[in-house]
Amino acid sequence: MPYNTRRALPDAASVRLDARLTLRATDGRGLEAATAFTLLSERASDYPLSRVAELTWLDQQGIAAFYVLLEQAPRLAYYTWTGVGQLTNATMTERVIASLSALVGSCDREGGNIWTVPPPTPAINAISLLPPGQLEKALGLEELPLGPPARGWITARDFVAAVIENRAIRCGR
Repeated sequence: MPYNTRRALPDAASVRLDARLTLRATDGRGLEAATAFTLLSERASDYPLSRVAELTWLDQQGIAAFYVLLEQAPRLAYYTWTGVGQLTNATMTERVIASLSALVGSCDREGGNIWTVPPPTPAINAISLLPPGQLEKALGLEELPLGPPARGWITARDFVAAVIENRAIRCGR
C-alpha cells in the first residue's frame, strides 16, 4: 500500500520491520523483498563480538563496554556533512550510522537528531531556481536518478569519470 512518509502512520503497530515477502510488480512478476532491518540483522549475525574484535584490533572488553554505554545512553546525535560524509565509502558509512541512530531511538528525539521545521525562508539553492534543461545536464543523473544528481549535486566518481572520458560540460570561454 502506498504511504506518504510526510504524514504519521495510521497504525504504526502494524508495520513489519523484520520481514521477507514477495511483492507483485505492475506486470504481475513476483519480486522478492526484505526489510532493511531483516537484511541488517542477517549481516550483523556474521559479526559476533570475537569477529568484531579481530577486524578492529580492539579488545573484546572495550567493545562490550562501548555496547553497554550505547545501550544505556539517553540519545545519540551525529552530523555527517563533513567527516564521514567525505570518505570514499561515505554512503554506506552514513547508512550504518543512521541505522544505529534509529535502532537506539535517537531519530527526531530531544538529545538526538531532531528534524525541526525550519522557519519559512526561500532556499538559495532550490532546484526550482535552475533554468529549464539545466538539471538534465547533471553528471550521473542517468545512473543515479534518485541520488545526488537529482538534486543538482555531483559525486566524485561521476566527476572523475566525466573528466577522464572528456564528457565534462565546458564552462566559460
